[in-house]
Amino acid sequence: MKRIWVEYWPGVVPTDRIRTDSGAVDAAGATTLTDSDKEWDASVWVGGTVWITGGTGSGQVRSVTANTATVVTVAQPWDTTPDVDSEYQIEGPNTGRYRDDGYIHVYCHRPHDGCVPDVRWGRFWILDCNLESTRGGSPGNSPDAWSPNNGDGSVRDRAPYDYSDDGHPLPVAYNDDDDDEDSLETPDREQSGSVTDEDDLEPLRFQFTEGIVQLRGDSTEADKGKVRVRVKGRAPEGAGEELVRHPLLRIWKTETKGEQIVLDTWIPVEGQGLGWYQKEYDLSTDWETFASDLLDPVNRDKTLYVEGYEPSSDPHDAVIELEYELAGKTATDTVRYIVIIVDLDVDADRDGGFPERYEDEWREDSFSRARGAVVLTNSNSDRTDSTDMDHQNDEIDGPPDFSDTSHVVLRRPGLPSIPSGLRAVLRMPTPQTTHFRVFDNRAEGEDEFLGPAEGTDDGSGRRFSVMPSEWVASPQHQSTWTFGIESIDYLGQQDTEGEAQVELVYQIARHGGWEDWSSDRAQLQVAPCVFTWNGQSAVAVYANHHLVDGVRSALAGTSILVEEAGGSNIWVQDYAEFVNTSRRGSPDSDWLLRTIVDLKKVEEFKVVSWPEDLRKAESLFGYIQVDNGGHGGGIMATPPLSNYPVGRLVLSTGGHTPAFRAFAQAQKVQVTDTGGYIEVDTGWLDTPMHADEVICFVPKSGGYAVMVPSPKRAVNIMHVQFVAGNGDAKWTKMGVAGEDPEENKTIQDKLVKTTGGVVQATTLATAVGAGATTFTLSSARFATGDVLRIDDEYVTVTAGGGTTTITVLRAQLGSSAAGHAANTTIYAVTDFVIHNIWKRNQYDGPQRIIDGIVQTLKTDLGNLTLDVRHLPVLYEPVRVDTWTPCTPNLVLAAVAGGKVITSQTYGPSKGGTNYFEQDVVTEFAGLAVTPVFIDAWDMHAEAGGVDCGVNVVRDPLDYVDWWEAWPE
Repeated sequence: MKRIWVEYWPGVVPTDRIRTDSGAVDAAGATTLTDSDKEWDASVWVGGTVWITGGTGSGQVRSVTANTATVVTVAQPWDTTPDVDSEYQIEGPNTGRYRDDGYIHVYCHRPHDGCVPDVRWGRFWILDCNLESTRGGSPGNSPDAWSPNNGDGSVRDRAPYDYSDDGHPLPVAYNDDDDDEDSLETPDREQSGSVTDEDDLEPLRFQFTEGIVQLRGDSTEADKGKVRVRVKGRAPEGAGEELVRHPLLRIWKTETKGEQIVLDTWIPVEGQGLGWYQKEYDLSTDWETFASDLLDPVNRDKTLYVEGYEPSSDPHDAVIELEYELAGKTATDTVRYIVIIVDLDVDADRDGGFPERYEDEWREDSFSRARGAVVLTNSNSDRTDSTDMDHQNDEIDGPPDFSDTSHVVLRRPGLPSIPSGLRAVLRMPTPQTTHFRVFDNRAEGEDEFLGPAEGTDDGSGRRFSVMPSEWVASPQHQSTWTFGIESIDYLGQQDTEGEAQVELVYQIARHGGWEDWSSDRAQLQVAPCVFTWNGQSAVAVYANHHLVDGVRSALAGTSILVEEAGGSNIWVQDYAEFVNTSRRGSPDSDWLLRTIVDLKKVEEFKVVSWPEDLRKAESLFGYIQVDNGGHGGGIMATPPLSNYPVGRLVLSTGGHTPAFRAFAQAQKVQVTDTGGYIEVDTGWLDTPMHADEVICFVPKSGGYAVMVPSPKRAVNIMHVQFVAGNGDAKWTKMGVAGEDPEENKTIQDKLVKTTGGVVQATTLATAVGAGATTFTLSSARFATGDVLRIDDEYVTVTAGGGTTTITVLRAQLGSSAAGHAANTTIYAVTDFVIHNIWKRNQYDGPQRIIDGIVQTLKTDLGNLTLDVRHLPVLYEPVRVDTWTPCTPNLVLAAVAGGKVITSQTYGPSKGGTNYFEQDVVTEFAGLAVTPVFIDAWDMHAEAGGVDCGVNVVRDPLDYVDWWEAWPE
């Protein structure tokens, strides 16, 4: 803590102890100054201070070690050697003031003439890290020894914050931040009253000797003298209520401001740009005010707090003086400060512009939905000499590369030079420097300044680099130096949380090392990888050789790029996920870095190389490997939901590696606070890792719908056509993977049971009501145990098989009992139908499983009125509880350009009408997309579909930013 003090003892009025001189320099050497007009006594200035006040070298201060009649020798060489244009001021050592050289020199006063005999000499104080030392003695005798003994009275390290031994003033931060986070437009310096979390004020201890304390209001002294506190500043502006004062420093009663010591008198200094703001206490009349402001009567001192109110333009312009005057004599103590702007800015308001002083100050050291800067993982390749990713080297490659970095802006303090003993460093927690790289400047060709290869560990878990002084020094206040920063890793990669805490630290030289004085910290957050949903605009579709022509034809007339991908590897969807990472690039747009998540699919004993080949060929893509064994078909995102503005992650059950799950959860914006995602049951499929075989989200006006495969829908279509006399409608081919397709199968073949060559179908002879259990048939059909369909009801024959009168169990297979008219068609359904829509043995069939998935999905989406679109798909069992489609799975579709590109169904057709495809077109009514059917039998024959062989690159959502989904 700095200490400022004056002394007075009864009967001992201090004489004027100030010895000063000034003049013009005739000549100077490295450590000397000559004024041939002087006739000084030898060594009179030893221990004093010389200050170059004008001309060359102005502002330099040095401690005097020797002097002759005309030459002064200083302790430290001049930074800039003075010349004949220079002016100086010199002060002797016996002023009792704080010396800029880190000493306080105290000399005993002899009693003035008329002093009462036997009055002991006054007590004098010296300070050594706030240790007090006194000495006394009788008039005419040698003074007593110092107690405790502190050498010769010239004691270094007066206060813990003295940061150098060669005379530099105390730094204090320009209090232009917003510690209480109450207003972006009202920095702390402009606030009065207490400021929550204020941490920029420096303590200053005001101390008065006992003699002054004894002059309190009940003393009999008629003239108790005057105490003055003054601070250097610039001239006030305005008048009355519009008066604006410009002190460089302000003094407050508490460390969080509170009540100010208002220095309300302006005293201009002729010929200087600065004057004094002063407050005077007449101790004869203002004792209570004086005591309240500056004095603790018990301890004879009081700690107040100094605020940097306006930035310094010179290392020695911010001065506080404490003066005591009695009977025309004064004792003065001085503390010099330098008000430094300590400010590091990032784009905390996320407007995409250059970080601004006030707009980006608030909450710059944290990240939330509302505020916080973003940094991208710079994993694309803007290089022309290599296909390596940009973050694999330690420099900024080419003009596009610096746009992939983010701003980190140092606001310079406005000093033409930085005093020795003060330095600026950029610092980060050491673990973070393995994940981030800060560059010298945000420009092409700039090198790493702090990161994996640059910086010094400080032994306290932090890594720093020292800035060259020319980066910090500038005569212009708040001019800037701009660093660039990139992330090396994505969220979750190498266990990173993606926080970059960058700290600007001003350090002071002390005890042979460097100590922190003041700092400002800013935080940047790595942008997450955001998975896309089908409603987002497609910019490119990569399709395998089986599908590329059909996809290109479907998207003709759009601006969407369609390219062949994968070579002989056809499962393009499984190989990678295209995700988006972004930050604000301008007030109106984002800077986007599309990223390939390579899922490391192994085929024929080697990893499929297509994702990495694509990155090398298309340098704009970022890239990360996350070993998931492929299974991209089991990864998707929902549309935006009320609590998930950029959608929610959806994964299939089983198949995904712990590494991929951890990576997906680490992105944070599409999972719950605990990492929860929506899981779709795919364990019943022969391809059990593919959620895209079960659900497909599609956009519609004002929202979304979900497509699901529906054996029930398929059977209903078949029923309608059979009853209408179109049971002979055919599939040109149908079947399952690994087997030759069945050709020319009819609706009747798959729908209606045949016994002994007889199709088990007839009509009702008479009408039945909803409660009837006896049906009269037009002809004898059906066996006991057969499941029959009549209209939309299923019944089971319990008696009368082989006759025209049967007893039935009503409302079977999830149907409802209803009345049926005479002559209504009734038929026995095949086991194929029963298995698809109900059960096979004790195991649920596909329809019941899908119905359960839909109900769970409604709950997971928080949408109990979910718009479900049912697409006709039929299945065959592979094992007792495992199924595979025997008609193309229409849900395996690519959504792009307002189209849902899916497989042809290859029937059932008659007279040029494909009844499945006709129904799909009807089912799409009200959606924002239309179906397009392409030849994808080759994919179906491999147990896949259109979506399995394509991969779509999509733009980010254009109406919401990912940070709106950041966990609070």
